[in-house]
Amino acid sequence: MKKTLSFILAAVMVLMMVLPLTGCGASLSDYTIITPDDGMERTYNAARELQKYIKSTTEENVRISTNAAGAEMAVYVGQVENDVVSAAIKDEFATPMDYVIKVVGKDIVVAGASTFANAAAMDKMISLLKSEEMKIKDGYEYEFHFLDTYEMNPLVTNPESFQPVWAKDHTTPDWLFDQKEKIYAVTHKDSTRLSVVSHRCDFVYYPEGTVEAVLSCIMSGVDAIELDIQLTKDNIPVVRHDEKLARNTNFGSRAGKNGLPTSDSIGDWTYEQLQQLNVTMNSGAMTEYKIPTLYEVLLLAGQYDSLLTLDEKADEVTTPVFAATDSTCTLEEMTVYGQMTESLDNLIYYYRYWKGQGSRDIFMNVEGMSDTYYEMADFWFDCEEDGGMNKVFTPWNDARYKAWGYAGSGENDRFWNMWYNDEGTRTTWSNKAVPAIMFVAKTYQPNDYSRLLG
Repeated sequence: MKKTLSFILAAVMVLMMVLPLTGCGASLSDYTIITPDDGMERTYNAARELQKYIKSTTEENVRISTNAAGAEMAVYVGQVENDVVSAAIKDEFATPMDYVIKVVGKDIVVAGASTFANAAAMDKMISLLKSEEMKIKDGYEYEFHFLDTYEMNPLVTNPESFQPVWAKDHTTPDWLFDQKEKIYAVTHKDSTRLSVVSHRCDFVYYPEGTVEAVLSCIMSGVDAIELDIQLTKDNIPVVRHDEKLARNTNFGSRAGKNGLPTSDSIGDWTYEQLQQLNVTMNSGAMTEYKIPTLYEVLLLAGQYDSLLTLDEKADEVTTPVFAATDSTCTLEEMTVYGQMTESLDNLIYYYRYWKGQGSRDIFMNVEGMSDTYYEMADFWFDCEEDGGMNKVFTPWNDARYKAWGYAGSGENDRFWNMWYNDEGTRTTWSNKAVPAIMFVAKTYQPNDYSRLLG
């Protein structure tokens, strides 16, 4: 009798572990996990998290594959190319952070608009299973739409309302808004002027990495804008240089209060929690500004045909990339040279969304980024359409590139004059990007970039 009772109790315990996973009589251990055949590590890791969860709850090992053939029931993780996933997604993603969790017949779709969103979707699915909020049965669905949950900075949709604090002292000449002029100045060693790449956006007048700092760079005519990217706990890419929050936010006065984390690592904070912090100037002065998403900044920059370089701070977030426009060449017609990594995959996604909102017609990848900023590699365009920019641009080191580290905070007109006239510098990566471009505006004339259009 005792043995029978023990057996019954054991069976009940097993059922208790399995039943929360499913509402249709089958266990997740009966499924095969299917991922796209694109080698994207973040999506595969999301599939691995589900595999580990199933193992911990059923003691069964499920298979991960890129081929659904022979699988009676499948969990599709990411945008696998088949009718089940296509029907579940229905082209409904509006931002790179959106995702869906849906049960279609016997199959389950866990897919997002980017590999970041795939990871977030899997995190959510596992939390729903653990809390028993999710019962796997045909018709079940959970959807996350970023813009239904969070508001964008209003400057993204109304940038003309922004009046930079320096506007009364400087008017940007029209030629500094010409994208072809910028491309030429940044990439050609025979440029007749100094070009300026911002380091951490404009942190002379605004807190670094904010929408306001980006807009200040755009409106002053800065040639290219560097963005540093970190990931939040819920896999949302945000623009921020530091992994830690202690410097230039009010983390110290908010940590541990109202349910906020005590850790100052940005990866321990969700995006919602992060929005409860304000960013400070590097001097420590408090501001009303927030840490923006990469999506917001790309959407903003796309309205101005801005050149961007994205600096990887969190693992596999970005590869150094410049995005540009004004060519007859489309993304699908372009061969992108360089490392086809997780990072580039995500940037291509952002680019595609960005293009849909504006006139994004070309994508440039910086090939083979070295360990130092002094050995930038070639830009390569390979467009199949006639009239595209079939150019191999000059490497940055040949373009006489000088980093901010030469003078640091001591950058001023005297240094920029010396770099250009005495040392032959043509591109500067500047801590004082807006003052530097103001110097350019009053000192130089635009390039003749006609041969860029061959």
